[in-house]
Amino acid sequence: CDGICSTLIMKRFLERCGARVEFYLPSRQDDGYGICSHHVERAVQESFDLIITVDNGITAFQAVETAHSLGIDLVITDHHEPQDKIPETLLVDPKLPGAVCYREYSGAGVAYLTCCAVAQLLQRPEPEDFLDLVSLATVVDVCPITGDN
Repeated sequence: CDGICSTLIMKRFLERCGARVEFYLPSRQDDGYGICSHHVERAVQESFDLIITVDNGITAFQAVETAHSLGIDLVITDHHEPQDKIPETLLVDPKLPGAVCYREYSGAGVAYLTCCAVAQLLQRPEPEDFLDLVSLATVVDVCPITGDN
């Protein structure tokens, strides 16, 4: 549920900003956890130049390497614990070393905060109408209900 809510938040927000958006929800049975190199290759074949993950990617080293080699930008938004090594791409994850805020957020919470930051940069209103999806994902993903979470 968290990944689906995260995807919907990011998709709707980017469409509001005028972006051409397609999404893919990886199958844990077929793809394992998160983005894989073949997802990056498919995006390139379909003429995309940017991939944004939600609720996954913090351990996607091969996909990051493939993206760099194919000239596609990859932004990872996740809320899972990173390994000792961190992918060399733009990352939004409250569990990165040195992060002190939002550590208990769901993937949808991280996607929402990312959208809010972009909205601020673009001088657009925050997408508060997505908070129902953030709330649902927070409860279903069993994140603590404390503070601003």
